[in-house]
Amino acid sequence: MAKFKLGETVRLKSGGPDMVVQDYAATFPGELSTKAICKWFDKQNKAQSGTFEEEGLESIIAKGGA
Repeated sequence: MAKFKLGETVRLKSGGPDMVVQDYAATFPGELSTKAICKWFDKQNKAQSGTFEEEGLESIIAKGGA
């Protein structure tokens, strides 16, 4: 089961911008993945995306922020 819900706001545990979980990356159809595809806006307000291991992410809500 995925650690984060689609649409949930997360951040890297090491810091960085708030990101939204858009999907999970699976290598094979039907595979349960631990790699979250996240999107965010950079300082120039340009949309960015990246794939991150769940263990390297934390929920913003769990930290008390939003």
